[in-house]
Amino acid sequence: MSQLFLYLYNCNKRKIAIIYFGFITVSLILLFNMKGVSGARISGRQEFQVGKI
Repeated sequence: MSQLFLYLYNCNKRKIAIIYFGFITVSLILLFNMKGVSGARISGRQEFQVGKI
């Protein structure tokens, strides 16, 4: 690791931890929202095809 990175890491440990935790949280929320939306679309298509038959 470079000296600059070590300096910033030691000075802002709490800030880095908060940003990292927030990023992971937002990523997981978006991931589950995408899965939910795609799952709803797939089930809607299946229902449409079943109703069509």
